[in-house]
Amino acid sequence: MRAIATLVFKNTLINATRQDDGDDIWFRIDEQLRGFIKDAFLTMLQSEDRATLKDASICLGIIAAVEVPDGHWDHFLTTMCENSTN
Repeated sequence: MRAIATLVFKNTLINATRQDDGDDIWFRIDEQLRGFIKDAFLTMLQSEDRATLKDASICLGIIAAVEVPDGHWDHFLTTMCENSTN
């Protein structure tokens, strides 16, 4: 079920970001829920399953591409660096 949800999320966000106003779809989600989603994907990076790691990485990359340029996820790179050493 998690794999399907991740796939749907990933495809929805990818398709939305290809549109001129695509970033809006992410920012229309409540800030607390966006934080929960980011935390869930970060937690998925602890998995040993390659498909889970791949999907979580893609989703985090898409979210970061939307949030980081606007200054919404300042600690993204720090978090990713910490994750890579664990």
